[in-house]
Amino acid sequence: MASFGGGSVYGSSVRWWPDLDGNEYDGSDPDETARHVKLVPAAWLVWTRNQARRQQWYWLARQYGGFEQATTMPIGASDPSQALFEPSSMPYNVIRSATNTLSAKVIKNRPSPMYLPVGGDNRLQRRIRYLNRFVPGLFHHYNFYQRRRMTVRDACLYGTGQMLIQRDRNRISVENLYPWEVFVDPVDARGGDPRSLYIIRYLDKGILAGRFPKHAEAIEVAPVLDESFYPATDVFAVSNRCTVIEAWHLPSYPGAKDGRHTICLLDETLRDEPYKRNEFPVPRLVKDPAIAGWWGLGVGDELQGFQEEIATMHERMSYAHRIVGGQIWFCPEGSEIYDVDFNDDIGVVIRHTPGLTPTSVNPQPVHEQTYEYFRALIPDAYGFTGISQMSAQSQKPAGVTAALALQTLDDIETDRFIGLERDDEEFCVEAGRHMLHCVREIAEEYGEFRVLSAGRGSGEEILWKRDVDVEEDSYVVQAWAVSLLPKTPAAKLQRVMELGANGYFDKPTVLKYLELPDTTQEEALMLSARDVADSQIAAMLEHPDPETDEGYIQPTEHQDCSYALSRAQAWYCHVQTDSIDKGTFRDPRVIARLNNLSKFMEVAKALDDKAKQEALQAQLAAMQSAQAANQTQGQAPAGPPTNPAALSAPISPNAPVAPAAPLAA
Repeated sequence: MASFGGGSVYGSSVRWWPDLDGNEYDGSDPDETARHVKLVPAAWLVWTRNQARRQQWYWLARQYGGFEQATTMPIGASDPSQALFEPSSMPYNVIRSATNTLSAKVIKNRPSPMYLPVGGDNRLQRRIRYLNRFVPGLFHHYNFYQRRRMTVRDACLYGTGQMLIQRDRNRISVENLYPWEVFVDPVDARGGDPRSLYIIRYLDKGILAGRFPKHAEAIEVAPVLDESFYPATDVFAVSNRCTVIEAWHLPSYPGAKDGRHTICLLDETLRDEPYKRNEFPVPRLVKDPAIAGWWGLGVGDELQGFQEEIATMHERMSYAHRIVGGQIWFCPEGSEIYDVDFNDDIGVVIRHTPGLTPTSVNPQPVHEQTYEYFRALIPDAYGFTGISQMSAQSQKPAGVTAALALQTLDDIETDRFIGLERDDEEFCVEAGRHMLHCVREIAEEYGEFRVLSAGRGSGEEILWKRDVDVEEDSYVVQAWAVSLLPKTPAAKLQRVMELGANGYFDKPTVLKYLELPDTTQEEALMLSARDVADSQIAAMLEHPDPETDEGYIQPTEHQDCSYALSRAQAWYCHVQTDSIDKGTFRDPRVIARLNNLSKFMEVAKALDDKAKQEALQAQLAAMQSAQAANQTQGQAPAGPPTNPAALSAPISPNAPVAPAAPLAA
């Protein structure tokens, strides 16, 4: 253990990452000196500097959960029954009550990232639509929202909640991290932007050997470290776990070679690789940012003083009631009244001077002002944190009966935590970004990554490379609460009724979806006649060689040709304008694409005119048949004589016409 606990640590550098050029700071050869030789001393130093903070977190954990919570805290601590035993729950636990109340307020909504394309063509928009179903599928598959609940709880209690999202072979690993498992150097993190992050925790040896099979022997004999960062063999002797140190150092600038990611044991390096990303794979949620440093401030920090005062006053009053509560009998000596005569076992017997009459009194255990002071501590504690007693204790304020007044109170309380709720939305967006980064890496190595989309009636398998695979800078992200979207059966049923009332669905379709109100498939079929035109135009504009026959797709009479004509005209003008602005209007490929759009519009207009003419002829025939039927029955014509010339006008007088010829070369 002298390699990390001895005096040699103080005389050597603890910069375990390479320099900007990729060389070691101490000039050693990375092939001869393993990375753990440098990382373990640095981890020990950071562990030591955070000792007081860990003890604070342990105390908050015991206040929240008592003994059962305390047994999971230290990494290799001594016997918990001797050092950490406390009741499972204390009376008047305002820390736990406030933490659970605030957590419930935050997690009542499930923010869902919504991706919006930045410009782009129909192909990008189609992939973004798949991306909006792909990410919820990831969240569902890896139980993100269940794990988010623990992250929110930790943020409310300790001030900071953290989650580790990284690749584990061909899958994504999503894990909650206790605050005492994540470490940053206090000096490095003074400005809130540390360049190095350390995770020191104990993991199962079997799972670890599966991830790193080449180091199975070293993993099998690896120890668990105690609170002093020394091996412990008694507490975790039955379990099959060992302490693992994982650390990241961010690159100083894009392209710098000092970024590093290392996973190691005390005497073995499991993984050592360059790290190019400018963020840690640890999305975190902070309740109240501290003035300086990495860690936030939570409900436990706010209520620590109140909780200690409440516990102290409760202990004093409880002791007073046990000692003084009940009757006190004053019995004279020689009265031949014995203690056994007092058989109710309530009260205290005091012997006094003979000759007086036996009497009893029932004194007040404590002064009334003491009760008032104690009763005021609990609402003061909730008020100090901004949490109302109405929420914490499910109590309606006296005199408030109107629903609008109750809603107003809830809104006022919500405004107190609007920063935390918005940060929670950003946390979900950040978690989605880290998951997509892992998906890209997995797809590059294994060829593909598939997800079963959530929120679809029959489920839908989405492939990353085939359906999504978009660059990160090609879209912007907004977060919306899932509760605001029509996800529940009742909300979907309401949507069915609205579509029927507005004429989009006929009565048979409405009846069809009353039992299973999922209109996604029906809406997709309704838009398919127009979607095919967008796909045709996008394929022509994206084809690498538009001058060939494969670069042109002709519309058919089975689609909405009027829509296809208008969309092609809009894209024709857009491509022409873009080519003029960029100076590429003489590019043969641009001219070929414009020619393809022009031919597309000519065919679409011909098909549209043909369809309109056939519709007019059918309408004329129907009207003539109706007039003949009326004359046969001896009735007057239903209206003025039909004018065939008037019927020859197109149904859509504002239909676009084919544009001028494309620019000449």
